[in-house]
Amino acid sequence: MEATSVKSLIDKELNRVIQGIRLVDGYDPIDELWNLLCPLFGDTRVLQKTGLVVQINALKIKVIDEGLMGLIIYGSNLNDDSDRIIDTYPTIDNKEITLTLRSVCNALLDDHMTDHEIVSILNSK
Repeated sequence: MEATSVKSLIDKELNRVIQGIRLVDGYDPIDELWNLLCPLFGDTRVLQKTGLVVQINALKIKVIDEGLMGLIIYGSNLNDDSDRIIDTYPTIDNKEITLTLRSVCNALLDDHMTDHEIVSILNSK
């Protein structure tokens, strides 16, 4: 599948989510992302024990099973003012990775899902 058609599908889903936000009184997608991502990425000890990839894969399953792709796409496009820090993850090399709502959403979409998977999920809605 061409990258432009994947991008256009993602943009279409983002616009759909944004329109939905305007229609649902009291719905805050930032809070929804926070409630989705914090249990998986908010405890450094769990992350060190299981690893980031295991948690990302758990997120992927949850996103697919619960139809949350639009929320993840929304989160991948957060601006700096809306983004929130979830945790700081120390790597084996003693580097620190700051996990934010946006960075986790982008990691899922860019590194742990193929274009084909994304398109299949968006087309199955």
